[in-house]
Amino acid sequence: MTATNKKLPLVIIGSRQTWDFIVDTADALGREVLGFLDQYYAGRVDSIDGLPCLGSELELIDNPEKFSDAEFFVGNFWDGNSNLGSDVVSGYQLRLNRIKFIDDLQLPLATLVDPRSLLSRNVTFGAGTFVSRGVNIRGGARVGRHCNLLDNSGFANDVTVGDNCILSAGAYLMSNVVLGNNVYVGTRATVLNGHSAKKSHVIIGDDCKIYANELVTNDMPPRTVAALGRRLKRTDI
Repeated sequence: MTATNKKLPLVIIGSRQTWDFIVDTADALGREVLGFLDQYYAGRVDSIDGLPCLGSELELIDNPEKFSDAEFFVGNFWDGNSNLGSDVVSGYQLRLNRIKFIDDLQLPLATLVDPRSLLSRNVTFGAGTFVSRGVNIRGGARVGRHCNLLDNSGFANDVTVGDNCILSAGAYLMSNVVLGNNVYVGTRATVLNGHSAKKSHVIIGDDCKIYANELVTNDMPPRTVAALGRRLKRTDI
């Protein structure tokens, strides 16, 4: 699916500490943000950072047509940067829960591609993906559903990104890189193909987390963390 040209208003599901980049891109696209739905804040706050709280997303179970003229977007990130003041559920699991919730109800998804990004030809995005300003993507890239590519991140040729991946500001994927699903690449981290045979790909497995400023040159098995030059097994999922 390529970026939509529709001007439907947006409803964000899930709150986070900063909305500015989402709202900024929506403004650049000429799209109104009606507000957000969040079961943890419904009835507790009227708004967060100027965006109205429209109630709980759970209300959509009985009334999925409540916002029939809008598209939906998952607002909280899985790195834990969320307004949720609870350790009942992690930011990672909360985001997965909300993606499943949207998919189960078959709610229409917004795909937001900032017009100030630089995209080559033959780049495709899955539904629900966000591309921020200054993102630079070379030809042939394939990006899955519900991904977030933040300011000044990007990748070179022949890159495939799975579903629900996050590239933080300044993160970069060099040519011949494959990300699995639910992969987090931290600020200014780089993944490049260190294989001797350049026709092969570096494969980052599902649920991997690459911390800020890390350099990754070889495959990472699923559920691996790259931090301080070390490779560790994730224990939080």
